[in-house]
Amino acid sequence: MHGTIAPISVHSYRSHGCIRAMSGHIEQFFFEKVEINTPGELIYKPVKAAVSDQRKIFLEVHRDMYGRIKNL
Repeated sequence: MHGTIAPISVHSYRSHGCIRAMSGHIEQFFFEKVEINTPGELIYKPVKAAVSDQRKIFLEVHRDMYGRIKNL
């Protein structure tokens, strides 16, 4: 996980393994909230859905880049 100055590469598939965020966001997240050696987990879910406390529904859909989901 690292910062980048290329906004087009954030939240998109660019390479195997890299997770990009805007430099200011990565500084805020890592420097202020995550301690060194904190374990993490990557979850591969091309389709995500959520409902907010205000009962708004959010849906996020991406291509199944690794072909892991049948009948996507």
